[in-house]
Amino acid sequence: TSTSSVTAQGGYNDPPGGAIVEVKRIDEVNWTQLRSSQYDITWGGGTQDFSLNGFFSDYSYPVDWNGGNNVTPNNTMWKKERFNLGSLFSSALPANRKIMVRFRLPKAAMPTSSDSRPIYYGWLLDNIVVNASPSSLVPPTIKMVEYPVQSTTSPARHPYSRDVVIKANISTTVAQGMDNDSVYIIYKLGAEPYGRVNMVREGSSDIWCGRIPFCGYDTVVSFRVVAKDATSNHNTATFPSDESAYSYYSCIRGVNVETSLGESSSTSSAHPFGAEGDLRSEYVYDKATLEAAGYTHGAISRIQFRLASGGGTMLNNFTVKMQNVNTTHTTGLKFSTLDLKTVYSGNFMLPAGAGTIATIDFIDTFYYSGNDILMQICYDNGVDGASTTLNMLPTVANKGTLYIGLDAGYGLNACIYENGTADSKRPAFTFKMKK
Repeated sequence: TSTSSVTAQGGYNDPPGGAIVEVKRIDEVNWTQLRSSQYDITWGGGTQDFSLNGFFSDYSYPVDWNGGNNVTPNNTMWKKERFNLGSLFSSALPANRKIMVRFRLPKAAMPTSSDSRPIYYGWLLDNIVVNASPSSLVPPTIKMVEYPVQSTTSPARHPYSRDVVIKANISTTVAQGMDNDSVYIIYKLGAEPYGRVNMVREGSSDIWCGRIPFCGYDTVVSFRVVAKDATSNHNTATFPSDESAYSYYSCIRGVNVETSLGESSSTSSAHPFGAEGDLRSEYVYDKATLEAAGYTHGAISRIQFRLASGGGTMLNNFTVKMQNVNTTHTTGLKFSTLDLKTVYSGNFMLPAGAGTIATIDFIDTFYYSGNDILMQICYDNGVDGASTTLNMLPTVANKGTLYIGLDAGYGLNACIYENGTADSKRPAFTFKMKK
C-alpha cells in the first residue's frame, strides 16, 4: 500500500510523461509497469486518470494536485493508493516470491527552461507498505443496482412507505467466492444504534438484495453496504467506497402525476425503434424537465408515447432499464456502465398507426427520487424491419441521447455495444407516477 501526493508532470506524454510504479520478482530481468488491472480504484477514493493512462499526473486529482506554478505541497494533498499484485505471483515458484518496487518520475515529465510548462514540485511518497497473505488480497467489486440515490447536497428522497430495497451487483475473482453471511447493510437513524440486515443472493447471479425497514416519513436514514469474501483475509468492499462514509435518504410522500413531458413537431426514425434488427438507445430525463411536467418524486409504473408513423412491429428481447442519477450526470459517446434497474423485459408489440398511444406497463416499479433519470432501451429482433417514428423532445446541454443500430445480418447484439452515435432528441414519454 502506498500513499502518494502531488506529481510533477504536465500531462503531455504517455509514459514517460507521468509518475509510474514498477515492480519485478527477483527471478525477472524486466520491470513491469503497474496499470489499471492491478490498480484498486475502490480503495481510498481512487482516480480514473490512472485507470485510463497507467500513470499519475497533476490531472489525477485536479482539485488538490493541479495547483499551478511553484506550489509547495501541504498535508491536505496526500492521497491513498493501493495495488493488487497477486496476479504477478500466481505462476512463481515459492523461492521467487520476492518483489522489488520502484517509483519513477521520468525526466521527460519535467519541464525545462526552453518550454512553457509550469514548474512542479515533484512526487512525494510516504507510508509504503507491502502486505503478504496466503490468500488473494483482491477485494470484491460492488456496483449498485437499486438504491435511493443521494444528491450532492441533501439526502435522497424515497417516495415509498414500505421497506427500502437495496440491490447491488457484488462479485469477486477469488476462488473461494463470497461469504454468504458477510454481505449486509448497516443503517441507523440519526444518533441511534446501528441496525444490520443481511443481503441475500438472487439465485446463482451476482445480484444481492436487502431491505431496510420503513422508518417513518421524513426520517433521515444513513446506510452502507458491506461485502466480504470467503478467503481467510475476508477481503472487504463497501458502498460508499470510503470505509467511513454513508449514503442518506428519507421516505417522503410521493405525488400522483401522469402528464406528457410535452411534444414538439420533431420526430425520429433512428431511435428508439429504428429499421435495424438490433438497436440500443440511452436517454437522460433531467430534473428541470420532469419538474416542469409535475414529476417531483414517486413510484413510476409505466410509460406511454405517441407514434408519429409506422408501428405494428413485434420487438423481441425488449428491455427498458432506468436508474436515478445526480443532476451532475453527463453523457458522452459511450453508453453508461451503471447497473440500471430492469423495469421491463420480454417481447413487446408496437401498435400501428400515426397518433396511436403505446403503453409499456412495467414488470417492476421504479422509484424516482427527484434528480435526473437515466434510461436505456434495447431490443434484439434478429430481422430488420421498418422504422417507427415517435414525437420527440430536445435534449438539454451535456445530457444528450446515444444510440446504435445494427442490421440483423451482422449477427451482433447491439445491447452490449459500448459506443454509440449522439443525437439531440429524446422520446416525449408520459410517465405514470403514483405516491
